[in-house]
Amino acid sequence: EITLPAYFTLAIPLPGTPYFRQCVDAGLLFPDTRLRNLDGVTLTMRPLDPVEEVIRFARDLLSIRGYRRQAMRHMAGFMRRYRGTLEPMQLLGAMLSGILISTEFFASSPGRIQHGRPRQTYYGPTEVLDPCYTPLIRIPSRYRDHFDPVLITDRNGAPHPDVAEDLSASA
Repeated sequence: EITLPAYFTLAIPLPGTPYFRQCVDAGLLFPDTRLRNLDGVTLTMRPLDPVEEVIRFARDLLSIRGYRRQAMRHMAGFMRRYRGTLEPMQLLGAMLSGILISTEFFASSPGRIQHGRPRQTYYGPTEVLDPCYTPLIRIPSRYRDHFDPVLITDRNGAPHPDVAEDLSASA
């Protein structure tokens, strides 16, 4: 009776929230966590389960690996149930998210060009940066730091000095 979800996400400790503060205080965030990794698909904090299992879960969840047939069957049932009550655009919208999450490339990386890019690891400490962090043209060295990712935690997992003041003000 309901549509499939439009997206899946891991827990995200968003800076400035009480949950983020709890994660920092408990030492749950991985060292050198980048703001970029708080995307909902990258593991950025210590899980209760073994890290390898959580990474496999995240990778499979985004593409509903092993459940695509069930997802398609669900969408077909939804279409049969509501084809007489929903407008065509409403039906299309309801089906679109199911189609996208059932198509692994779109589910895990919408709009991302994969050719020549290292595979996504889903693990914050080893996750590769997006191409936007590499300038397409030669730039003067004084602007290089404009392309560095914002670090949320330092090498020890404590708030990084660049953002520590902002994070403490929101606590």
